[in-house]
Amino acid sequence: MKRLIPLLYGLLMLGGMMACTGQDQIVEAKKLLDSEQFERAEKAFRTAIEADTKHAEAHWGLGKSQLQLGHFEDAIASLGQAIAQGTAQKVPPAQLGKYYLDRGLAHYGLARFSPAQNDFQKAIELNYKLGEAYAYLGVSQGNAGDDITAITSLNKALEHDPNNHFALSNRGFYNSLVGDNKTAVSDFTRAIALQADDKVSYLNRGYTYIGMGDYATAITDFKKALEIDPEYVGAITYMGIALTNSGQPAEALSYLDKAIAAQPENPALFYYRGTARINAGMKAEGCTDLHQAQTMGDGQSAAMIEEFCE
Repeated sequence: MKRLIPLLYGLLMLGGMMACTGQDQIVEAKKLLDSEQFERAEKAFRTAIEADTKHAEAHWGLGKSQLQLGHFEDAIASLGQAIAQGTAQKVPPAQLGKYYLDRGLAHYGLARFSPAQNDFQKAIELNYKLGEAYAYLGVSQGNAGDDITAITSLNKALEHDPNNHFALSNRGFYNSLVGDNKTAVSDFTRAIALQADDKVSYLNRGYTYIGMGDYATAITDFKKALEIDPEYVGAITYMGIALTNSGQPAEALSYLDKAIAAQPENPALFYYRGTARINAGMKAEGCTDLHQAQTMGDGQSAAMIEEFCE
């Protein structure tokens, strides 16, 4: 009678059962990342790195998971490893560009706009996701104080991705800052068409209309922003300002009261409410607000105090 080989032993000898390889671990970890299970993905990529410390994609996955979790310092370190290993292994340019783009986003998350710009530029050189890379490059440039260069980069982002909501909303913001109000309004309108609940673009378009002296349309936009988020302090504040400037100071006061309750440390809000109170015939209360604003360091209050309170 023939002796049977134990099934498990035979399978192992023939390769029918195999231990999970490092590549298999990375595939499974990427599935966790794609399904937004970021904590589990982080652990899975760490396990993959233990199996192969030089696997560039495992270091990227770890960094991407950390980026999504808001662990920006850790992400920068992990993505630096991905870049080093990817460069040494001569991975495809798009793959290396992905590593630079994500490290740039981690720097951006820490408001480190100079290194962020360097990484976004590198992603652009590697021809990776040009719409996104140019968009974040532009906003990083704007945050560093270079509004004109920011607009140029955002223009390029929109050349590559005309429906990039992030680029449209931010180009509108910087166009408004440099006084190109017509283009700014157009950008915000396009951004809102792409994302109907975009309270920030409603706020910024309303602010731009204030700059154009169109208070009625500004008020309409602030109302829309407040329909989306009734506690949106920016919209509450500018609603109060627009109502004051359009000759409705009494209606403005409830908004400015609410803004001050939310941000009592902001001296400008006391200036705005003081102005509204004076315009509403509440001189004593208005002067109290203006003096409070001045005490807190507001530079606009002195002229109003001199004119109305002395």
